[in-house]
Amino acid sequence: PGAGGFNVAGNAIIDYPDLANNFSRPPSGILVQSGMNWTWIVDYHAIFGKRKSQRQTEVANVAQVFTYYSARLVNGVAYPRVIIAGDWNLPAADAAFVAACQAVGAGCRVEPIAQSSLKRNGGLSQPYDHFLWNNANTTLVNTMVIDPPTGTNRAFFRSNYSDHLGISADVQY
Repeated sequence: PGAGGFNVAGNAIIDYPDLANNFSRPPSGILVQSGMNWTWIVDYHAIFGKRKSQRQTEVANVAQVFTYYSARLVNGVAYPRVIIAGDWNLPAADAAFVAACQAVGAGCRVEPIAQSSLKRNGGLSQPYDHFLWNNANTTLVNTMVIDPPTGTNRAFFRSNYSDHLGISADVQY
């Protein structure tokens, strides 16, 4: 394993092959090893769109992404642990996550649910940043929104870095 006990398989980012053009920004994943455990970490940034229905349709299609990575063979082996993380542009309680979770299975979880988007003045607005995973084979704990470093206020952070705060979780094996 590399620094911090992690090994990135082949150091390659694997883009989701969005042949049906279901995503405005197709997700990308990387296979990470910790000890004897391998997990796909997939980055996703949903369309914002003028209509909520556009976001809901795209989020529902994430079921295909989960299936793709959990079945993808690397050196002849499939690694079913998948964590999809990013800006979903919908709250975790939205009905679109029901469709997304169908492929994930009964252990589907979507967290955190706290506000993470930032208004221009640095105030919190929407709970749009989440992890999606199957709790039956992957355990995430301490999912949370991360505030900017001490001494950096949210308005400065939004103006200079991002209109979203980060999210974090601990993966337990």
